[in-house]
Amino acid sequence: MREVMVLFISESECFVGEMRQLLSEGQSEDLQRSSHTFKANGRDLGALRLAAVSQEIRGRAREG
Repeated sequence: MREVMVLFISESECFVGEMRQLLSEGQSEDLQRSSHTFKANGRDLGALRLAAVSQEIRGRAREG
């Protein structure tokens, strides 16, 4: 489990960077997909607050 958490933390930096870039470029569909994946990964590991924030990002991206 420790290895999975370490991998998740290292990949989280990439997800956040990607989502920031997508937001700044106005790519809402790609932002929806990325935030959905981040939400699912966080939820699967028990990071429920992270999953909730990712869901909020996804919802706002859907709204435009």
